[in-house]
Amino acid sequence: MLKKFNCRKAVSIFVLVIMVFNFIDIVSWKRNDILSRKKAPSSSSVDWAKLYPFQGKDVRTTNGTANTPQKVASTGFLEKWRSAAYSITSKEKDLEKKCIYNMFAFHKFVELNGFVNKSCGRIIYPTPGVFLLNNGQWTFNAKKVSAKDIHRTAESISGLANYASSKGIPFLYVQRPEKICKYDPKMPAGAVNYSNQNFDGIIADLKKENVPVFDLREQIHKEGLNHYSLFYRNDHHWTVETALWAAGEIGRKLNSDYSCGLNPAVANRNLYTKRTYKDWFLGSAGQMVSLGCAKPEDFSVLLPDFQTSLQMRIPDIELCKTGEFKDVIYNTKVLNTKDYYNSSCYDTQLYGNHALTQIKNELNPDGPKILVLGDSFCLSMVPYLSLMAKETDLIDFRNDQGDFTGSIRSYIDKMKPDVVLLTYEPHVLYSLK
Repeated sequence: MLKKFNCRKAVSIFVLVIMVFNFIDIVSWKRNDILSRKKAPSSSSVDWAKLYPFQGKDVRTTNGTANTPQKVASTGFLEKWRSAAYSITSKEKDLEKKCIYNMFAFHKFVELNGFVNKSCGRIIYPTPGVFLLNNGQWTFNAKKVSAKDIHRTAESISGLANYASSKGIPFLYVQRPEKICKYDPKMPAGAVNYSNQNFDGIIADLKKENVPVFDLREQIHKEGLNHYSLFYRNDHHWTVETALWAAGEIGRKLNSDYSCGLNPAVANRNLYTKRTYKDWFLGSAGQMVSLGCAKPEDFSVLLPDFQTSLQMRIPDIELCKTGEFKDVIYNTKVLNTKDYYNSSCYDTQLYGNHALTQIKNELNPDGPKILVLGDSFCLSMVPYLSLMAKETDLIDFRNDQGDFTGSIRSYIDKMKPDVVLLTYEPHVLYSLK
């Protein structure tokens, strides 16, 4: 009887200790969250639609599609109630997620689970949509996009291309590579990834619309490069070395087709010093499956050996920096601390995803101006592209990522770029108005 009582008492004390640690973690998280909100303004502090208004009846709604002003301006009681209900539900989910991630020893439990799954030979993780390729690299599932949605996306891209052309501005759609090689998939049985098929569908429709396309996947194949060596082992992004290569290929393409006057010679790998952070990067997929399954890998930056002078502005965090490449492009605070789960080395480039990033090359005042419309792959590529031009602006219009909510066409009118590049993973909900 005494042993039974002691056992219950011990279990009760153990549960109580865990609850106390959880409470301390949650209070600490809430305090840090409040402080971070006070220190760093969010992208919502900038009214992009006011700065770059939509033309005519085109406006962007919350899902990124275009609607008429009458539909958006509807503010009846039912609409307000629905909006409030959605806001409450969204905050509840966000709080639940953050509480779970701040649970005592959460990552240790995840790592234990990952180790058990790995030991049992599991290669597909259905909840986060992660799977292990036959070559030992991690990547994500990607669903097949319907022909109808592909066509709608192609029409949206074509509309923007025609608008740029009407202003006398060359337009180029750059198809970035997917981690899975089109010609050597290395897919395990049961895994699902239709990225290359989706990209092929978009390109086919764009060619029908006479939109200029530059497919970097074909360039990789043409040059006989090792496709999988171009990507991080535990992440879906290309490496910094690959981003430098891509910037050079794009620069040569623009010069060849449009005589843009870029200087792709600065994309020569021999002109850069490699700085490596040993075992510093776990990657987006690695974070999902944890250290129980994935081993950290090196993260490197390439720093120019030649003279540089850049000015970078990121309006939504009120950042303006001037100086050499190494002092302007990288958020070194992220690289000073090894934190596998709460930060990403990849996001140290250009300070992560933001609605608008503007880079001026003060040593190339006679160079061209480039507008890049892109996603997170551009964080590592745009810095090197900026060394070839006078001005390089990056707009990230993805919902809940960069979230540029203004009119791209109005931005083109104000910036007057010499060329417009679109390089991102196409999505039917993204408006290109």
